[in-house]
Amino acid sequence: MSIVTLYLDPKGKQKPINRHTKRRSYYMRHYENLVIVKPTLTAEEIQANIKAIEEVITSNGGEIAATSAMGMRKLAYPIEKNERGYYHVIYYSVAPSAIVEIERRLIEELDIPVFHDDQHGTAIVTTAAIINSCKLLGKKIEDLKVCMIGTGSAGSSIARMVKGLGVKSLYAYNSKGVVTKDKYDKYRFLVKELLDQGIIDTPANLEEDSVAGMIKGTDVFIGVSAPNMVTKEMVKSMNPDPIILAMANPTPEIMPEDALEAGAAVVGTGRSDYPNQVNNVLAFPGLFKGALEAGATVINDEMKIAAAYGIANVLKEEELRADYIIPSPFDERVAAVVAETVKKIAIENNLIRKG
Repeated sequence: MSIVTLYLDPKGKQKPINRHTKRRSYYMRHYENLVIVKPTLTAEEIQANIKAIEEVITSNGGEIAATSAMGMRKLAYPIEKNERGYYHVIYYSVAPSAIVEIERRLIEELDIPVFHDDQHGTAIVTTAAIINSCKLLGKKIEDLKVCMIGTGSAGSSIARMVKGLGVKSLYAYNSKGVVTKDKYDKYRFLVKELLDQGIIDTPANLEEDSVAGMIKGTDVFIGVSAPNMVTKEMVKSMNPDPIILAMANPTPEIMPEDALEAGAAVVGTGRSDYPNQVNNVLAFPGLFKGALEAGATVINDEMKIAAAYGIANVLKEEELRADYIIPSPFDERVAAVVAETVKKIAIENNLIRKG
């Protein structure tokens, strides 16, 4: 069996090897644990899938920026196991211009799971952070007003997952300002879809077309955009005990100490030197393990939501603190819990390979 993982290469160039090798020991420790049943695809079928993937990427105007796994100069990396045979986790780094279109076509054309980690992995862990923040603060998910900056591939996936939780309202800001229906023709297809499907809401009483105008009176801020987009004054204008997930790297939309000083109850970033790192490494090892063990042919929205709840539920209520709303990337409970949760959903929904 194979899983295709797509990674976004912002510059359209191969990522430096050291970006992966720094964390290779963690990745490989969990990838090795993925291999738990016999392969269901032959070597010839795997190679046919690889060829099909490359054709989809190039025919959609995409560029294969890197074809490697954990720094290896192979298209597919065989994961060792005690018995004969192996799985392949196929790693692609793709230029951003067509990443969403490429992923969607791959999902349509292949009968193996396809997963854009920079997009969906981030969304899963963000969702887990919101779930546990609500537990800690006694907030109801269905009452939340959420605002976010960034509506690209990661932002759009976060919006879908968060709205799928059942939040009351979700507002967004991008290069065109606050996302509203009256600017519909200015947006690329992703934002149009989010508006058409009612995922992004238009603020009813927007005082100004700005981040400050959007963020006022909301409960949760999510940032996947650029540094220093949010000020202390903006945080103070939010509802009491706001949740701030500022994930721009290396400099977040607002520094954690500034957000806390302004009244934030919970703050998460994409950085490892602050508490509550929203890191997609919490999602994909367990997600892949569950998909592989089930023999899944797809990773769908229900499996992603299940992964988010799996991550969140690793921490018992008595473990939750404002500086500990999601597990550490090195918490060995995470992959096993997420895998079991995802596997259960895949089997219950009959998303598995027959025979």
